[in-house]
Amino acid sequence: MQFKLNLFWVLASVSGGFLYVLNPRIPFLIEFALSIVTLLSGCFLSEKVDNSDSVTVIEHLKQSFRYAIGTPVFSKIFVFSALIGSVAVAAFQYLQPLYLNLGIDPRYFGMIAAMTFVFRALGSLFANQIGKWFSVDKYLVLHSLIFTLFLILFAKIKVGAIIFMIVACLYFLRGLYAPTITTFINERVTDSNRSTMLSVNSQFLTIFSSLLLFLSGIVSERYDLSVVFFVLACLSNVFLILYVLSLRNVEAG
Repeated sequence: MQFKLNLFWVLASVSGGFLYVLNPRIPFLIEFALSIVTLLSGCFLSEKVDNSDSVTVIEHLKQSFRYAIGTPVFSKIFVFSALIGSVAVAAFQYLQPLYLNLGIDPRYFGMIAAMTFVFRALGSLFANQIGKWFSVDKYLVLHSLIFTLFLILFAKIKVGAIIFMIVACLYFLRGLYAPTITTFINERVTDSNRSTMLSVNSQFLTIFSSLLLFLSGIVSERYDLSVVFFVLACLSNVFLILYVLSLRNVEAG
């Protein structure tokens, strides 16, 4: 599923790049129109309600939160996966400004994005092998270490070819990430709570990403891009250290 989704993003990136060449406003207008259609479609969707086990929205939120943090090892991995995912989301927002600093014509951004999503699709293909080599906690530590290193390289290196190789590696890592975390949740959560936990993990990712984007936006207004990447690398390292320490505490307990 993730592989097919990434292939769709490849096509979308190429199409968006061509449309941008025609008129920079066209991709925005099409995305705006599709968002309106999606919003209206959602308003007409309905789900059969089982009144035999009905709870209020607040109570459901409480139950979901308790389930997400109820088991120490699970909750640590659950939260940390969203934290390192939020670093990636924040960092990727600054790739196009980075390309501009390298003197790359914006007309090629669509093709560049398409190539990076190819590497992400390849990563998703290899995601099943990760579980054979690493446990999910070790995988997250390795993922975060590599991501932190690459963010530091972003802050230091100004050679376009090397930047593209780093971006390709980062997207390959992101291709590994989603299936690995989804499989982890699927294997450890009961059928009745699985969809809720996947949604909660996504919401954690969204909240953490919003906070990091707010912080990185402030940094980018006052300093250059290299400082933004360095700050994100430092935060990624802090999250990693806290995560490792928390897991050691769980094992010691």
